[in-house]
Amino acid sequence: MALCSPVSSASLSAVSCLLSDLFVWPLNTDMMQFCLKSHIHLTLCHYIMQGWVDNCSCHLHMKHWGGVSCRRSGYKTPTVHPQLGLPSGAVCTEKMRLSAVLVVIAISVALSGSVTIKTLVFPSETSNSYVEMVPLKPLQLKAFTLCMRVATELKGEREVILFAYRTEDFDELNVWRELDGRLSFYLSGEGVLFQVPELGALKTHLCVTWDSISGAATLFMDGRKSLTKIYKKDHTIRAGGKVLLGQDPDSYLGGYDEKQSFVGEICDVNMWDSVLSGSTIKDLVSGKRVQRGNVFDWETTQLNIHGTVEVIHREL
Repeated sequence: MALCSPVSSASLSAVSCLLSDLFVWPLNTDMMQFCLKSHIHLTLCHYIMQGWVDNCSCHLHMKHWGGVSCRRSGYKTPTVHPQLGLPSGAVCTEKMRLSAVLVVIAISVALSGSVTIKTLVFPSETSNSYVEMVPLKPLQLKAFTLCMRVATELKGEREVILFAYRTEDFDELNVWRELDGRLSFYLSGEGVLFQVPELGALKTHLCVTWDSISGAATLFMDGRKSLTKIYKKDHTIRAGGKVLLGQDPDSYLGGYDEKQSFVGEICDVNMWDSVLSGSTIKDLVSGKRVQRGNVFDWETTQLNIHGTVEVIHREL
């Protein structure tokens, strides 16, 4: 299951707390971290819960929990729910606190189904549609890991730009789908190319890694690692440029060519100023929580949209 940028649904900003009107239920930091790392969102649909849990509502503000607790309201007991089948007259005690938490987690997963994803859709060839990504720190880099999920139906027709970082004088870091289907990246000059399966209409999780000290350059597709190539040893990527998705600027923020533009979907673009391990990249593929990108974090990075690019959110 491909996961891209998990966020809470704005329509479920208030959720009901199952059984928690029977006792004080503080959700501690460890449990919150467990839930977040496991992509568990306590998004019990309010309309489902109405009428069988009284006087208890926990408010979750997007993906950050501001402390979740429910006040004791007099040991009221729920009626039988038509789908969940909880018996009326149920009695809960403080000793059952952990069990109730696990029940809530299990039911919330069943009801909420999954997470919401944010995806950029580039519907057609253009010379004016792109997305500028604002980095969290300057791109003065001696090493990096860059990951994204991408889908395109352009096959063997032309080159396709996947990621472009340009300063006033150089293409500091470009990632391409080459005319022959190979994937490549370029650091201020000649690139390094990898013979891998072609991208297609189904989303592919793609990562490229590079380290200046060793010159080791690798590519990962859906968690599978390519051979290692030695490329641009002792090189440094320079700061001060702009990062674009969808276009390759031949000059500083200009000179776009629609025949090199991206057409398809891109999401989950994250970047680190270090080389991630293969096991961490596999965790990314499966949607597990890992340390967020410190250069680009898809959940928080500012995106400036230009042209006809669409931003969509889907429930998986």
